[in-house]
Amino acid sequence: MTRSHGTMDAELAPVCEALLGLARSEADAVLAQADQQVAEERAQATALADELLDQARAQAAADTAVLMAAEESHAQRRARTVELHARRAAYDALVAAAAAAVRAELATDPDVVAALSERALLEVGPDAVVTRTADGGLVAEAGGRRLRLPLSALVEDAVADLLASRGTP
Repeated sequence: MTRSHGTMDAELAPVCEALLGLARSEADAVLAQADQQVAEERAQATALADELLDQARAQAAADTAVLMAAEESHAQRRARTVELHARRAAYDALVAAAAAAVRAELATDPDVVAALSERALLEVGPDAVVTRTADGGLVAEAGGRRLRLPLSALVEDAVADLLASRGTP
């Protein structure tokens, strides 16, 4: 007896259904495993990305700190340079004003010239010859010894003494 094609299909239908069910179960299991693997890999990638971001932020913070320290140091050097230039300008103005005042005193007050001459005689000797220099200072010479008292040196010494007495650097 031969079976018809329709009968055979009907007899095989439960087997096909069982095979299809098994295939679907296996496909669902494979898909679930793939979903789980994707989720794990996504979590690992996210963790790695977070770690890399944290490292980048830390490096950026460290780089920023270094740059800020360098900028602060540069600003301090610039400020110190400005301060030193201002101090130098003030010092030069003070020395110039003091030199002008001393020149005026030397030109008008013979007692100042006499006091300088006495200082020169004390250092070189009582037989020294004392002469005035072009800048208003003195030169004392005796027995091969010579003492120069240029006005600029006298003024700078006086200004230095004045600043030291006031505790000014």
